[in-house]
Amino acid sequence: MRLLLWLLLLAGCTEKVVEKEDFKIERLHHPYGRDYYLFEDSVKKKEVYFIVSGYNDNSEYENTIDSVVCNYVRDSVMQYTYYTVLMLRKSEKSNQEYLDRVPRDLDRYSLDKDILFKYSFYNGELQGKTTYRDTIYMEEEMRMPARTDDTFKCPE
Repeated sequence: MRLLLWLLLLAGCTEKVVEKEDFKIERLHHPYGRDYYLFEDSVKKKEVYFIVSGYNDNSEYENTIDSVVCNYVRDSVMQYTYYTVLMLRKSEKSNQEYLDRVPRDLDRYSLDKDILFKYSFYNGELQGKTTYRDTIYMEEEMRMPARTDDTFKCPE
């Protein structure tokens, strides 16, 4: 009997404790997040990346992200022809520390596997918000746009 209790106690101690990460949105400082010009300086383009920790797929989290994007771009978006904000789910390869070491994985991994939302602006006006969802395509898991909402607008 004591042996059985001891084994149960030991088994309970080796069980992994999974802590849920707090919801947090942080700007990703990345070499690709700089301004660049197209067509002899007449078109100015910028892409900005954010890492989202503790994300759950529900309207409360999505509304918070929408609000952060709208507040972030309010003053800066007008000076660009094209301005894109991309929200990435924090993962083993989509985080500041990893992408500092392997910056090419932003394109090779994060924008394929961990993208949540993409907000596209043209001449200061929001053109649309694309929401991505997990999907299985030809037996390979991919991130595919579930919908693009061109009626979404930031509050004035």
